[in-house]
Amino acid sequence: MRRIAIDVGGTFTDVVVSDASGSLVVGKGLTDRERPYRGFEVGLTNLAEEIGVDAKKLLADTEVVVYS
Repeated sequence: MRRIAIDVGGTFTDVVVSDASGSLVVGKGLTDRERPYRGFEVGLTNLAEEIGVDAKKLLADTEVVVYS
């Protein structure tokens, strides 16, 4: 089971993914105040590349998304 947490900050949007074993991976994207989802999209894409998974597959395998 994967979980994703997103925190939109003033400069960066942080994206954290945890897996069933509790391992955490952190990604970042620049915050776009006019389009807040862009920071999430960029951070998630960077994070997915880091762990060797397509971003769409990562989302499909995620059970919980927390957005703040």
